[in-house]
Amino acid sequence: MSKGRSTLAVGAGERLNEHVTDDRWPSTPERHAMLGEAIDIVRTLWKGGVHSIKGQWFVVDHARLYDLPDEPIPVVVGVSGPASVALAVEKADGIMASEPKAELTSDFRARKTGPTYAEAILSYAESEQAGLDQAHETFRFSALGWAVNSELRDVDGFEAASQFVRPEDLASSVAAGPDVDTHLAMIQKYVDAGFDHVVLTCPGQQQRRFIDFFERELRPRL
Repeated sequence: MSKGRSTLAVGAGERLNEHVTDDRWPSTPERHAMLGEAIDIVRTLWKGGVHSIKGQWFVVDHARLYDLPDEPIPVVVGVSGPASVALAVEKADGIMASEPKAELTSDFRARKTGPTYAEAILSYAESEQAGLDQAHETFRFSALGWAVNSELRDVDGFEAASQFVRPEDLASSVAAGPDVDTHLAMIQKYVDAGFDHVVLTCPGQQQRRFIDFFERELRPRL
């Protein structure tokens, strides 16, 4: 259906999304092990046929995928440090990250060839302050880092953890305002860190204006 354009992006999980099942929230090493086993199961099912699998974490009983991809779908694993990069090297085809950390791409590429994805936050608005305020309203959790965000259980936890984050605290991690050079500089951080696929994310309600800005000013400069 997607004609080879699909990528399966997976990560070690967020407590916010998963605590509702009422299971114990696993530790990070356990979640990495579970993710690795899950990727193995998915790849096995993509081979076709009927499979029964009893792993350390999951049991699959007589499962079969009837609509198989023409080619195996690339698997990309979210990374934030050495342990998750090691998991990606072993199990995935590429990595994705939310911070421009060169050590993530260099560690991965030292052991494997594959795509490296990252997300850059471009808060397009009529002024720099308006852009920071916009990012602060909907994206201030990004200042906490993945080690915190993955462990928070609910909205109240995010509100409590981020209550002291100020708009100006986001200035180093968010490109804010209408200046195309500001946004290019943020994208360049990820390019310099070795990422070859950069996802451009605009928080807030300026989506149509951001798309117009991208088409008119940003894209020609990339």
